[in-house]
Amino acid sequence: MDEKQLRKTIVYNFLAAWRGKEYKAMKKFCQESWLKRQNDSAVTLEAMLDDIQPLKWRYVDEKRIGRDCYDVILICNYKKARKQKGTVLLRIIKEKEWGVNPISVVRKF
Repeated sequence: MDEKQLRKTIVYNFLAAWRGKEYKAMKKFCQESWLKRQNDSAVTLEAMLDDIQPLKWRYVDEKRIGRDCYDVILICNYKKARKQKGTVLLRIIKEKEWGVNPISVVRKF
């Protein structure tokens, strides 16, 4: 699997776990340094993201921000108070492995 496909897979797995409210499972798709700064990352993810539920999504493109940093661009149907649809960006960063930065998620929804 090439790096672009790997990034796309990580983002899709992150969103699928989020859709299912599987916050512990989401941790394995998060940026490592973000995880290290949390006392209980699953509880933090739930507090940050529980009021938003992704329903379905489609990969559009990605934009390189730095050597190991990309914004993955998606069209996403989601529920936040009511059904909504929009273009969202999820930042994915490679430290040891690729991982979604959860702060980028909150800013874009």
